[in-house]
Amino acid sequence: MEDKAIELASRAQLRLTALCVAALNLNIPAASPARRAAIYHDQALMRGYCDNKGKLRLSALARDISARYDGFDGHELKERLLSTPHHPMRWLGDLFSRPERSLHPICHLLLIEHLWGKLYLFKEDLEAAGESNRAGGGDALSSDECPESHCLDRAVFLNDVSLSCRAVADLIGVSVNTVVLHRKRNLMLVNVRPKKIRPEVTQEIMRELFNGKTAEEISQLLNISPASIHRIRAVEAPVLRKIADIHKEKRRSVSRSAWLSLLRRDQDIGKARASHQGLYAWLYRNDLEWLLSANSNYARKRVVQPRLDWGARDHELCLIAAKYVGQKLTDSTRKRMSRSALRRHLGEARI
Repeated sequence: MEDKAIELASRAQLRLTALCVAALNLNIPAASPARRAAIYHDQALMRGYCDNKGKLRLSALARDISARYDGFDGHELKERLLSTPHHPMRWLGDLFSRPERSLHPICHLLLIEHLWGKLYLFKEDLEAAGESNRAGGGDALSSDECPESHCLDRAVFLNDVSLSCRAVADLIGVSVNTVVLHRKRNLMLVNVRPKKIRPEVTQEIMRELFNGKTAEEISQLLNISPASIHRIRAVEAPVLRKIADIHKEKRRSVSRSAWLSLLRRDQDIGKARASHQGLYAWLYRNDLEWLLSANSNYARKRVVQPRLDWGARDHELCLIAAKYVGQKLTDSTRKRMSRSALRRHLGEARI
């Protein structure tokens, strides 16, 4: 048998493997994302990864975790764990600030193992936090036991106009923009945005959106954040679609008349198409059925050539060949008669 080289696992690979096995055997209970992020932050504060104002020092935390596992050398998830190049281990910030985001389980395990040292210590803190929530009445908005009541409470808060959008966002754990968008779509009263988003500015944004410009282009043109433009586009989407349909119908009518005029003038589809390629392309993409119907009156008739009667052709060639052979047989000075000579007499292109 041919010997094969065996690649030995590095120390970091072995530690990661042992960590995953320990997590599977420990059976850590499920927790809401908000509760889990709060426990992460409290432990990071205790370990000295927060400044005096409680702000997380992500760069220091990322550096220490990476050093703990030798920069993840040899691990198949190395590129994913170290991304992005400009913000190494960017996922660490999401574990704290965006707990709802789905991340690879190993991201959680790396953070837990670094902050607690042992997974069972994190499990004990998680269970203790769950017991305190139940003793104090629990958190109705992040309850894992009753998802239906959770959704019901969210709807109640979203539709309660006595609460501000920011207050509702803090209660249900979403962004203020999400609450504003929900209320505007349901035609609920929402306080006017800052002075920069005036009605005339909104109309200008709508006009540029309809003309096909992107949010980034409009942002540079009007000096407004792309987020504001995305929000206006989401709220006014039905109006934009209705305006687009009206303009499309007008263009369809004008394009049809122009194409019929070209056909009557040129009496040839190819010539008309060559002179106005853009018009033909628009009709082909947006009004194909009508275009084919209009072109049918000017389409060139296909000239169907009669099919060749192979039997008659063979009979004709045989007669010519027989006549030629008869003449050659009466010639006493003839040379040897071959198939090639006979084929040349008949014409090779016809055989």
